[in-house]
Amino acid sequence: MKLAILLVLISVSPLSGSAQNANINGAQKSALGPPAMCEAAASKLRDSGTNQVVLTMTVDAQGKVQSFKTEAPKGLRLEKVKKATTEIKAMRFDPALKNGKPVMAMISAAFECSDPDPASHAAKH
Repeated sequence: MKLAILLVLISVSPLSGSAQNANINGAQKSALGPPAMCEAAASKLRDSGTNQVVLTMTVDAQGKVQSFKTEAPKGLRLEKVKKATTEIKAMRFDPALKNGKPVMAMISAAFECSDPDPASHAAKH
């Protein structure tokens, strides 16, 4: 049996609350990032002037995140933050399909994080 890995670029849509669900064949919006991820990323996000975290994730045929790498903002390593890693790996996605069957896929997803302290950001600039 051959293992198929697909690279799919997506933006994910939140299902509800902290749960995430992405239709990797056509979602259009960035999802709100998990709270621990956004908290861990807050300083880097403020320094980079963005509120978006981009992850590349390996999602298995059941839609579970098996592994991930932080792509943006530069210098952020969420892989090293236990609470963020736990939340990211708890996310669920609609699996990629190949010939109508679920397969493992590598996806890139953008998540929005609101500034936890906009006043401190304004004071810096």
